[in-house]
Amino acid sequence: MNLKNRRIRCEISKTVQEKQFEPFTVSMYVEGDVPDDINLDLEFIEAEEFLEEKVFEAINRRMT
Repeated sequence: MNLKNRRIRCEISKTVQEKQFEPFTVSMYVEGDVPDDINLDLEFIEAEEFLEEKVFEAINRRMT
């Protein structure tokens, strides 16, 4: 794919229902430039894994 100014964005969102509290949603995203010589599938996988970990850390902080 030869596109100029190519960018990717990966967003992860999780909603949690706490007992006796309103549900809350944690959403995070990363966005960046991507050169033509990079494996785009791998970039999305790595971004997803990173964001998923950060979302669960935020949820755990709120739940404890």
